[in-house]
Amino acid sequence: MARQVGIRFALASRLAAATAIAIAAGTILAILLGRAYPEAGAGAAVVIALGAAIVGGGAIWRYGRRTATEIDRLAAIARAFGRAEGRAIHLEGSDREVSDLASALHDSMERSARQIAALQVDRDRLQAILMVMDDGVIVVGLHLEVILMNRAAASLLDATPAPGQYLIEVVHDHEVFEVVRQAAVQRIGRAEPVRLSSSGRELMISAAPMTGGGSALLIVRDITDVRRAETIRRDFATNVSHELKTPIASLKALVETLEEGAFEDPTAARDFLARMHVEVDQLAQMVQEILDLARIESGRAQMVFAPRPPESLVASAVHRLAQQAVRAGIDLRVAPTPNLPEVRVDTTRLEGALVNLIHNALKFTEPGGRVVVSAASASGEKPSMIRFSVEDSGCGIAAADLPRIWERFYKADRSRSSSGTGLGLAIVKHVAQAHGGTVGVRSAVGEGSTFWIDVPAREHAESRTPPIAVT
Repeated sequence: MARQVGIRFALASRLAAATAIAIAAGTILAILLGRAYPEAGAGAAVVIALGAAIVGGGAIWRYGRRTATEIDRLAAIARAFGRAEGRAIHLEGSDREVSDLASALHDSMERSARQIAALQVDRDRLQAILMVMDDGVIVVGLHLEVILMNRAAASLLDATPAPGQYLIEVVHDHEVFEVVRQAAVQRIGRAEPVRLSSSGRELMISAAPMTGGGSALLIVRDITDVRRAETIRRDFATNVSHELKTPIASLKALVETLEEGAFEDPTAARDFLARMHVEVDQLAQMVQEILDLARIESGRAQMVFAPRPPESLVASAVHRLAQQAVRAGIDLRVAPTPNLPEVRVDTTRLEGALVNLIHNALKFTEPGGRVVVSAASASGEKPSMIRFSVEDSGCGIAAADLPRIWERFYKADRSRSSSGTGLGLAIVKHVAQAHGGTVGVRSAVGEGSTFWIDVPAREHAESRTPPIAVT
């Protein structure tokens, strides 16, 4: 507005000067006419000269007003363009100079509009990319105020950013803030793992200083699953070593005892050989279970799917352990099975998983107890699933152990489960997943346990069962 007022003032000043010059020229013309034509009279000459001056001044004034009006229009169009309301400029009947100015302004505005549109497209594209990224992205300003934070960063850091907030107000974590502060203030790039006390997530925080548009760029990556996998691999190696240590030590002791003379005593020799046989069987079982688990987890297990009635799977698994239940003095029974649809399963592996659950139930149930195996339609949110359950009246499992019992080598009661490898339930879990199903447990100390496997009924199995590579 100040610039427009200045332009109009300058134009008015020039128009006034031009009018004054026109009047002065008319006065001089009147004097010259009076001298050249004295017979016409001085009054007539003055009138003619003043009329010419007035006509010339009026023409100049009208031209100036028209020019001022056109400049006002140009200024209005320029302001509209500044408000993103740019439109074409048409000044019909204008002088060439003003028309050229309007044309040049129009071309400049069109170029600027195209550039702004291109920048808008790039900005929208970048915004869309940032919003769907799994990694968090944060840009902070010179005073560590949040300029940009994508959805992933807000989720990972449990933050709810608001315009103008400082990072420490949004994140509430000193370690994260310190990494960003060093990048922004000391201009040092850093990458450090951080564990959030609020959510327990483990994050990799990478911060780098920026030039222009912000002070520092922060990348937040969730490494919780990576660290968990590293822990599982480390625990697996430790557990395998521990589980192999005991039978190998026993075999070594038995062999050394035989070498020292026990071999000469036939009765002792047979007893030691029987013990060696048990230890070798346990080693072979462990190695086989590790191989089976590795194949199932990697999807390379040989799976042969076929339709089977659920009651036949239950009956076959119970039959395989019936004699063991009799020797242990435990009542092993099959619950009445309703009319159920068939399941599409790998018979050997799913029946083996049921045998595993029944074997565990027998092992942790005192003589005189009972184990009930059943098959029924899963209720609630799984109407299309068939549930195979194994319920026992045994010692039960502590609540603190329940989340971990499906882990490899985990034993809830090591004093009573030293004969097992700790891999059975892990195999059961992966067999269920290979069938597109799930596992579950309900237990309390002193009240027994109920383990179950849910697998899709036959009509739903083909769409749910993941493809398994045949080796």
